Amino acid sequence: MGRKGVAQMVVALALLGGCAKKSAPAAVAAEASKKYLPPGAEAYFEIHLPDLLGASAFREQVAILRGGLPAECLALFDVTKELSVAAYGSFDDLLALLPSFAKPKEGEEAAEAPAPAAPTAPDIAWLMVGPTKEQVLGCVKAMSHGTLATKEETRNGQTVTLLTTPLGELGLVSPEETTQAVAAAVRLDALLAAIGGGPTIDGTPLLAGLSAVPSGSVMAVANVPDWLAEMIGKGLKMLGGEREIPPPTMVALSVSLGSDISLAGAITMADEESARILEGVANAGVSMVRMMVKGLGDGDPGLKSLGSVVDSISVSRSGTSVGGRVRVTSEALDFLMSAGRPRGPGRP
Repeated sequence: MGRKGVAQMVVALALLGGCAKKSAPAAVAAEASKKYLPPGAEAYFEIHLPDLLGASAFREQVAILRGGLPAECLALFDVTKELSVAAYGSFDDLLALLPSFAKPKEGEEAAEAPAPAAPTAPDIAWLMVGPTKEQVLGCVKAMSHGTLATKEETRNGQTVTLLTTPLGELGLVSPEETTQAVAAAVRLDALLAAIGGGPTIDGTPLLAGLSAVPSGSVMAVANVPDWLAEMIGKGLKMLGGEREIPPPTMVALSVSLGSDISLAGAITMADEESARILEGVANAGVSMVRMMVKGLGDGDPGLKSLGSVVDSISVSRSGTSVGGRVRVTSEALDFLMSAGRPRGPGRP
């Protein structure tokens, strides 16, 4: 196996859950999310934007991102403290967001905003803590390149700004002056009900699943989709001696950002027996990668930098949850990122 293959295996093991040796407080969703996001989500993602924008490990990537954004979006980034997203529909549907604000090709006129139709926007809701409504609208309009139409209406006693995009309508609501909530049309009434004091995502099993990992700059938890659960179940069956193994039900992840990166995650299995099998598979994988890195590292400075990463991986089980933690140094991160880049002529 080449250096790229070893790097990919280290990444995969690094992303395998983390409930082992917790030292940081357990992850908890932001207060705004618990107060305003509606229940029923399949996945929840939260990022503390100042941590990401200030992380030295991603200084180059952040600079490239900021260089391609209009001034209105830079201003929005600079004031946003937290970004939280709850996904209620298919994860695959999230990809449909990408062409919504696609810039027209050179020589093409911006398409007129479509008439309202049956919404096809992904069934998601998200919160931004820090910006005003005007700052959010300024960025969205700048990114839409003339394809966005807006109108205001009062619904359930609250002011809603409807954003008409090529994918359907999104609703923007301001539960607080510097807290903005956005939802697809299909989720808008539930969002308004939550903001108005109705049921929220707080106290749901999904959000409780965050506590399996320590607090971090980035935190995520998701119910495992059926297609992924089936794929993982088949893999564990093969590795577990062809025994039938119930698939995982939930996965959580947290990332702490700085000059180094600390990752932790947790995979919740259907029962303790399947968790024990997963724990054994994970420990065997860690042992194999340690041997490979040790054998190849002496002749390759890049692989040698992975030694401290592999040594930091810990795997353990608590009930039905299996996890581990890993620390990725800045040197190892440079190597891991370079291993995924295509090689040009004359490039080693």
